[in-house]
Amino acid sequence: MWVSEVATDFWSHLRGTSEFPNWSLYLLALMSAHTVVYWIARVTKLKGPNITAYNQDSFFGLKWRWSYMSGHPANAWAFCPHCDTMLVYSEIGSRFDPDRTTVLTCETCNSDLLHHEGDKDYLVQKVHRQIDRKIRTGEWQRVVETNL
Repeated sequence: MWVSEVATDFWSHLRGTSEFPNWSLYLLALMSAHTVVYWIARVTKLKGPNITAYNQDSFFGLKWRWSYMSGHPANAWAFCPHCDTMLVYSEIGSRFDPDRTTVLTCETCNSDLLHHEGDKDYLVQKVHRQIDRKIRTGEWQRVVETNL
């Protein structure tokens, strides 16, 4: 019985008004609660390396660097492990050749550093998948610590 009385009193309260309708004040409080929780979480968050600090790693024996777009790795590209020159690519085989190969070359050292099956886009996407894997497994933190 008391539950129905409380519900009736609360309903009357919501329909009542002060400066504003009471229901609008509850709605405003509910919406601002999200913001308060967000800021408390942000202030109390443990300080540590940010994921964007993970912007280089070694894959296929080469140094790869990338940036982030909307929180995801983008524009990964390889650099020479000896002289740090950005590598250039060439593709061996025609567009429809199943044995197509991508070759990454250092123009400074004048050497081919990687022969990889598939076209350039496949190679870059393969690196992006490895970056994503390391982010999901937490391995990226160890890489960032060793790069410091």
